[in-house]
Amino acid sequence: MASTESKLSEFALWDEDQCHAALGRLEQLRDQLDELRLSIPAIIEPLTTTGINAQEHFRRFKEAAQSEHSRHDRFRATWHSGPIAEALEYTSLSRKQGQTRPNGVRLPKYGWNDDHDPINRGTDKQEEVNGDSNGSPGSQTEDTESVVKAFQQRHPECHIDSYISEQKIQIAVPAPLGPISFTIKKRERPQNEGPRWDVECLGSMTLYLAITRCLASRPNGNDLNYTLEMIAAYKDARRAPCMTCGKMVDKTMQTAPARRSKTVKTEDGKSQDVWEAFHEGCLR
Repeated sequence: MASTESKLSEFALWDEDQCHAALGRLEQLRDQLDELRLSIPAIIEPLTTTGINAQEHFRRFKEAAQSEHSRHDRFRATWHSGPIAEALEYTSLSRKQGQTRPNGVRLPKYGWNDDHDPINRGTDKQEEVNGDSNGSPGSQTEDTESVVKAFQQRHPECHIDSYISEQKIQIAVPAPLGPISFTIKKRERPQNEGPRWDVECLGSMTLYLAITRCLASRPNGNDLNYTLEMIAAYKDARRAPCMTCGKMVDKTMQTAPARRSKTVKTEDGKSQDVWEAFHEGCLR
C-alpha cells in the first residue's frame, strides 16, 4: 500500500512521444497475441497437405509445433518485459490519478508502429499515385506497367518477384506465418471484353488451394489494380476472423481464405474501401 501511495505521489504525465512509443509496444504485444490464436490451425495444417508421404507429414508437423512453441515463448518474454510492465503500471497509476480520455475522443487501434502518426497520417503521396486515398480500382485501360508501379508505391511491403512482358506477375505478400506468393497471368479475350487476370496462390497447403479458388471467383477479374489490391489484403492471412460467422476457423479448421471489398464512410464523411475476410463456405 505504501509503495503504491509513493508511486502516486511521484506520478508524472508522459509526453506525446512516450505515449506513442508505449502504444506501439502494446500494439506489438496484441499482434503476437493474435498470432497465438492461430497456433492450433498452424500445427494441424501440415497434416491436411495432400501429395506427400507420412515421413514428410511428420517433418512438417514437427516444424510447425516447434515454431508455435517458440512463438509462445516470445509472447511470454514480451509480456514480462520491462517496457510492457512500465506501460501497464503507468496506465494503472494514471487512472488512479483521475487521468481519463475526454468523452468523444477515439484513438486508432492500429498504426502506432508505422512511420507516421495514425491520427495525422498524410495521404498526399497515395492520392498522387492513385487519384484518391482508398486504393480503389484504376482505369482498366491503363497499361500494366503503370498499374504495377502504382501498386508498389502504395504497398512497398509487397515484393514484386518478377514482371514479364505485361503477361505474368509474381508477387510475395508478407503474412503473420510467412510470406504468401502469387502468380498473376494475363489471359487475352475478345477485345470488347478486355483481358482476364488469372491468379494462383503458390503452394500445396489446403489454405493456398482455397485462396486460389476464392480469387478465381472474385468480381472485377479483368481489373488488374483491383486484383492486386485483393492480393495485398492477404497480409492478415490466418489472422482475420470471418465477417459472416465471426470465427477464426470453420468446421474443417481452415482460416478464412477469401477477401472481398466494400465501401464504408469514415468519421469525416469520406468514402473508403476496406477488405474483409470470409470462410469459403460463408461467401454469399
